[in-house]
This record gives sequence, C-alpha cells and structure tokens, in this order.
Amino acid sequence: YYYKIDPATNPWFAKTEGVRQLAGRYIADNGSTDRLHFVDTPYGLQFYLNTMKQRISYEAAARLLVEDDGVIVAVRSVASLKKYLPPEFSLHMLMRWPETGSGLIYLVGNAIAQTQAASKDPERKMKQE
Repeated sequence: YYYKIDPATNPWFAKTEGVRQLAGRYIADNGSTDRLHFVDTPYGLQFYLNTMKQRISYEAAARLLVEDDGVIVAVRSVASLKKYLPPEFSLHMLMRWPETGSGLIYLVGNAIAQTQAASKDPERKMKQE
C-alpha cells in the first residue's frame, strides 16, 4: 500500500523538517561538527549534519563543557544537563528548535563556544541560559 503524507497536517514531517533546518543553520554558522556532541537528540539531527557520533551521557556532556574549550552539546533537556554542572557555570544557548515555545532540541555551549559563534556572526544575539 502507498500512503500519501500531507506535510501540512503530519506532525512527523514538521519535526523532520525542523531538524533539517536546525542542522542547516548549524552548518552555515559553524561549518564543522568537530566540537559538537550529542546526548539524547533524534538521529535525524546527525543525519542532516552528515555525521554519526556515539551519544554521550548528560554527565559526560557536563564534564566536556567544564573542561574543554569551544564545546557544543545537543540536548533535549537543558534542565537535565544543568544538574551535572557547577552552580556558577555559565551555559549559553546557541540554537534551539523550535525557536519559539517549548524547545525539542537545544544546542548549548560554554563561553568559548559562544565567543566563537558570535565572532562568525557579530549581529547574532546569544541568550544566556
């Protein structure tokens, strides 16, 4: 059987398209996925970024953010990540999807990651989380 998927009414299509757009924005802004780590984001994000990295835990992601410069982490829950970060740590929201309302995917980084992203696009306004 063949089924027609109507993009206007199918929520799975909307999510897939949103992930594709987020990946496109990330590549346009950063060009490389070398410093990007994935915790619990959908596989589609890695697919559209043309990469395949092993997922890491929230604890490992927090350790990378604290110890390494320029790290970016893709997560579904910023609150879960913050549980493993020191209280004084400054976590920066670099991108999210969707951009309004309740986010499903967040790309967050440490201060160095924010500085690198801002230097590539000085007009970009970074939100501090």
